[in-house]
This record gives sequence, structure tokens and C-alpha cells, in this order.
Amino acid sequence: LRDLVKDVVFEFKKRAVEKGIDLSAEPSGREIPVFADPDKILQVLSNLVDNAIKFTEKGSVEISVRVLRSGVECTIGDTGIGIAPWNVEKMFEKFRQFSRTAGPGEKGFGLGLSIAKGIIESHGGRIWAQSELGKGTRVTFSLPFYQEKKVLGS
Repeated sequence: LRDLVKDVVFEFKKRAVEKGIDLSAEPSGREIPVFADPDKILQVLSNLVDNAIKFTEKGSVEISVRVLRSGVECTIGDTGIGIAPWNVEKMFEKFRQFSRTAGPGEKGFGLGLSIAKGIIESHGGRIWAQSELGKGTRVTFSLPFYQEKKVLGS
């Protein structure tokens, strides 16, 4: 997970700097073996960081990783426009978009967070968000540690 976080920061650093946003990461200093398809988790991280940058005009986006007893939690937090409390629970539904205005600007289909949820849940984890209008959003996902299963008779 540590290496995936570093890859995402590298991928989005230029875009963040162009928008005047400080993009930083606090990955664990040690290797974290999680049960995950690296390409799929990279897709989740990329979607979450992309959204954070998209909805932050100035300020920061930070990725942090926290090791727990049962696995790991990764949080992408921003100082962006935030989401109304009544919409936070709906943000992982298909075709849901919030804080978007008509006219020019970055647009999407409202599928990214729904796809991210499906990927995380298929890995045995969960994903959730906290947000406050005008103060930013924090999206956190958890993944279980990787554990080799012993085969009977071996």
C-alpha cells in the first residue's frame, strides 16, 4: 500500500501544483502487506485523489495510512468545498454528483465512487466519508492484512 500511495502522489503532483494545492502523503514507513489487487487499489486511490483535487480550489489534499490490528485504513482528506451532510451517505451511489455547477469545468458521470466502493468491498474492506460544507471531505477505506492460508495436509 505504501508504494501505491507514493505512485498516486507522483501521478497527481503536477496537477495539484498547477492548481496551487499542496498534495502530500503520510504513508507508513514500513511495508504494509494487504490483501489487494494493486491495479484495482491504485484505481481507487487515483479516483479519490482526483476528486479531492477537482473539488479543492486552494489548500491541501493529504493521503494518510494508519495501521490497525485487523488491517489498514487509508484516508484522503481535502480542504475543498465539502458535501452537505444529507448527501454524504448518497455519494457512493451510481450516477450521484454533488457540488457540481453547470457550465465549463471538470465533469464526470458520477460512477467513480460507486466503482471504488465495489472494489474495496470485493477486497473485504469498507469505504466511508465525512464532510462539512466549506471545510472539506475525508474519504477513508479499510483493507484487511494479507494472510497466507494454510492448506490442510501440508
